[in-house]
Amino acid sequence: MRKKPEKVKITQEIIAELKAERTRTGMSAAALLRGGKNVPEKLNSTMINAWMSGKTGSAQSAILDYVVKTWKALPNRDEVYIEMTDDVRESLNTAFKKTGLSLKRLFDTRTDHPKDFNWRNFHSILARYPKLNMDHYKYIIDVLEANEEQGYEVISDQLCMTIRSEIRRTGVTIPHILRRAGRNEPPLVTQTTVYNWLNGKVKRADRKEVKYLLDLYKNIPDK
Repeated sequence: MRKKPEKVKITQEIIAELKAERTRTGMSAAALLRGGKNVPEKLNSTMINAWMSGKTGSAQSAILDYVVKTWKALPNRDEVYIEMTDDVRESLNTAFKKTGLSLKRLFDTRTDHPKDFNWRNFHSILARYPKLNMDHYKYIIDVLEANEEQGYEVISDQLCMTIRSEIRRTGVTIPHILRRAGRNEPPLVTQTTVYNWLNGKVKRADRKEVKYLLDLYKNIPDK
C-alpha cells in the first residue's frame, strides 16, 4: 500500500518564516518557482500564497521543505544580482513564449520600469549575461506572469482539427454558434476570422479569440 505524503500544520511561525524570506530576497512566490530547480509537480505560487495568508492550514512536508530551502538559498535583495544559470535562462524564455506577445507589446508602453532597465536587452540577457539585477529579474517575471497566454499562437493542424471535431460533435456550424452567442452581446470573433484559420489564410490567431470559440462549443452537448 502506497504511503501517504507526510503533512505538517502551517503554524504562525512557518508563515512568519516564509514572509521573512520573501521580504529578505525580494522574490515573490511566482518568481521563486520560475527560477527554481526540480520544482515539485503539485507546487504552484497560489499554494505558497495560501500558506502565507493562512487560507491553507497544512502542507506536504516535502513540498514545504522545498520552498523554504529554495528561498533560503537566494541572496539578500540588497546583494542585487541573481546568477543566470541555464535553468533561469530556460524559465525566462519559456515564460516569454507563453505570452505570445512581442517584447515591444510587453514592455514598451509600461511606465513602471525599474531603474536602468532596458527591455531591448532581453535576448542578450538570455544569451550571455552571467548575472542579472534582482529587481530587473523580478520585474521581468512579474510582467511575463501577468501576460501569460495573452497574445497570439500559431494556428497548428491540431487546433484546426479540434475546431472541426467540435463542429462534428455538436452539429453546430461556425455561423450558427456565433449567432447564438451574439444574442446578448457581439461575439468576440467573427466567422470570417475562424474560416481564415481553418483555410490556412492566416498563420496566427489571437489566443483570446481561440479560447472564446472553444468555450462556446464546450457548453454545447453532443448532437
